[in-house]
Amino acid sequence: MRQGPPPLCNTLGSPTAASVHRGAAAVNFRSMFGTPRPQLASLILRLTVGGLMLPHGLSKLTKGVAGIQSQLSSVGLPEFIAYGALVGEILAPLGLILGVFTRLSAATVAFTMTMAIFLVHRQEIFSLRPTGALAIELPLLFLLASVVIFLNGPDRYALGHRIGRIRA
Repeated sequence: MRQGPPPLCNTLGSPTAASVHRGAAAVNFRSMFGTPRPQLASLILRLTVGGLMLPHGLSKLTKGVAGIQSQLSSVGLPEFIAYGALVGEILAPLGLILGVFTRLSAATVAFTMTMAIFLVHRQEIFSLRPTGALAIELPLLFLLASVVIFLNGPDRYALGHRIGRIRA
């Protein structure tokens, strides 16, 4: 059985309906969407995680980290670790957005989300919201997306990839 697109001419040599409707638009569509674009997908994921995480850090920068300090002390951890949230929610997302130190930034966000799940959401790890979603859905999504970015490493659009291969 023949695979692939229909022929441009029928067996008598005249154009088929497929060839008449196949024009530049069809060729451009195929060239855009027919081939996987892992580099572009990686860029979109980097920008998404960094861009959505950054407001969380900016909020902590303006409101302070007192809430995180109290959560840390309640589990016996030193309060100064709370300032690590600023690194994990401001510097690391900026690294992801710019594409510098991509793996280090992704690992930092993943660690930050692991700590957030442990400190804030440990009582509701297996809980569901009234809508049926996991209670830890958002931090888990950030955690897993960061792991994917870490495993992929920098894409060709990353700034670090462009200016001297900063690839940590």
